[in-house]
Amino acid sequence: MGRACGCVPVLRQGRVSTPVRHAIETASTSLDAKSAFEEDGETGPLWFTAARQSAGVGRRGRTWRHHPGNFAGSLLLPIEEEQLRTAPLFAFIAAICVAEAIDQAGVPASKTQVKWPNDVLLDGQKIAGILCELLTSPKGRAIVIGIGVNLLVAPEGENAATLTGYLETPPMPAEFREMLDERVQVWEKRAREEGFASVRQAWLERAAGLGAPIIVRQHDSTTNGLFEGIDEDGSLLLGTDGTTVRITAADIFLGAKHG
Repeated sequence: MGRACGCVPVLRQGRVSTPVRHAIETASTSLDAKSAFEEDGETGPLWFTAARQSAGVGRRGRTWRHHPGNFAGSLLLPIEEEQLRTAPLFAFIAAICVAEAIDQAGVPASKTQVKWPNDVLLDGQKIAGILCELLTSPKGRAIVIGIGVNLLVAPEGENAATLTGYLETPPMPAEFREMLDERVQVWEKRAREEGFASVRQAWLERAAGLGAPIIVRQHDSTTNGLFEGIDEDGSLLLGTDGTTVRITAADIFLGAKHG
């Protein structure tokens, strides 16, 4: 676990911010959150952030390369038993929150899109990635939402964006976390009260490639089709050969020729 630098809630504009455990350096903020859950019984709400992260993890075990000045954080949230089935939908909530935090930082909302299942794009280039993991034990249940955002530096050799091309002074990681935390509190409350329907609608309003041709790549197959949306479980709806197919896990590529 990384070297921590405090964990206190603070008041921001009439609301209580989620407590933070900040590390100067760590392997992975998500691993820090998992360790706190497994070893200490911590269920949150609690942010784990780091100035430097050496072994961030993306989807399917891929490496998330972190650069100092970018945001690396994981949010540990308690969940109720009835939320276990819908826990994966937190990724859609997180994507909306990241996009709205980028709006709040000063980037026009029209520039920011979400990409199924867990990326955020800025003018078509990836600026953020999200990874959710459900945690259960006899003592409780929680979900850890890992979030990485390229505030200042984009990984070399990747089609990635940063805020530096859009803002004269991008927010620092701690400032961005406050923006993100405020949006998470709003959307978590809204999802509890209204269900996934409102989350789904907000996500679709920003969805990259909606109604356009895409390529869907699964373990041993590749399929071309039209991106028709997502269903009430967050599955991608792919129109192909006159039918609609539900996709629960895959990589998608935008701009493919249909047929």
